[in-house]
Amino acid sequence: MNRMIITLEDADKLWLARESKAEKKSIAQIIRDAIKDYKERVAKKPEEETFEELLEATRGTWTQGDPLTYQQNIRAEWDHRP
Repeated sequence: MNRMIITLEDADKLWLARESKAEKKSIAQIIRDAIKDYKERVAKKPEEETFEELLEATRGTWTQGDPLTYQQNIRAEWDHRP
């Protein structure tokens, strides 16, 4: 884990201190939780899916027989161009 210094408005620092006491959590833990929630909500947008997620989402969508054979046939056409 890395440590860092941040600057907060006085009102935000007071709010964090109250929340910390009420929830019996450290201010640092509240901030870590907030960052985790933010990442889950905002950081990963649908257009930023990983390659593995895209593969999983499209698994089983090809219905034209063996995909490798299809690909080889299409590429073979390239050899017979004028």
